[in-house]
Amino acid sequence: MNKITLILGICCVVFLALWLRSCQAKPPDNSAQDKKVDSINAVLKVHDSFHIHAIDSLSLVAKIATNSKDSAIKEVILMKGSLKSKDKDIADLVGELNGAQERKDTAEIMTLCDSLKRAYPVAKGLVTAYILKNDSLQVLNTQIIGAKDTIISHLNSMFTETNNSLFNISREYGILSENYKKEVKKASKRFGFGPEVTVGIVGSKFVIAPGVGLHYSLIKF
Repeated sequence: MNKITLILGICCVVFLALWLRSCQAKPPDNSAQDKKVDSINAVLKVHDSFHIHAIDSLSLVAKIATNSKDSAIKEVILMKGSLKSKDKDIADLVGELNGAQERKDTAEIMTLCDSLKRAYPVAKGLVTAYILKNDSLQVLNTQIIGAKDTIISHLNSMFTETNNSLFNISREYGILSENYKKEVKKASKRFGFGPEVTVGIVGSKFVIAPGVGLHYSLIKF
């Protein structure tokens, strides 16, 4: 009979321990923080993709404009040479015309005037083309500077968004860390107050004594 009572007592103790364990508070659910971190990372990836695509497009625009600028500079250099050459030709014609006028050589004066008339439209066309080409150089410079400024703006936005995301992620992981510390502190406590069952043998009898009191746990399960 004592053996049966002992077995029943042990079963009761195990059952009570399991029941108390099931009543313990569940560990905090950190899935909300994990979802927030995943959401922040997803948004950051979208923003980075947008900025990188914009930077690539602007870099291509700047590259094309730079190549066009290099070609325009070469053309301007050639135009300058042509203008200097044409200016020298006109200066020579004017010198010859002055000499013909001093000699009062009408035929030569007429010939030189015709040459000047033909040289003038050519010189005027060269000057006009030179001015237009310089204007296009200014437009290309403005385009290149604008593309580079916009690229810098996108890079600054990426830097700011990344910093903000890192701050938010750090904050969420800080919450997780605090929850973990609380659980570790709670698990390290050995003293407790609550219902308890005392099992023992008094004389030749097996005794089970339920009650409420302060207890210290040697082993936790």
